[in-house]
Amino acid sequence: MTDKVNSMEHANATNPCEGYCQTDEKYCVACFRTEDERARWYMESNEWREAVLVEIKIRKDNLFDGQ
Repeated sequence: MTDKVNSMEHANATNPCEGYCQTDEKYCVACFRTEDERARWYMESNEWREAVLVEIKIRKDNLFDGQ
């Protein structure tokens, strides 16, 4: 049970949601997650969420660097 509580606390604390969802061709323009990532956010492990957060940073960097 502790793992589930910690996982839910982590999910809430790290959720990059901005409160409005609008998806372009691939990602939400607010949080930079895919529809699948948004749907799975509360079901996956802390490690999975951390990996997604790294991907989000890369997506943002690529967008703002013009790639």
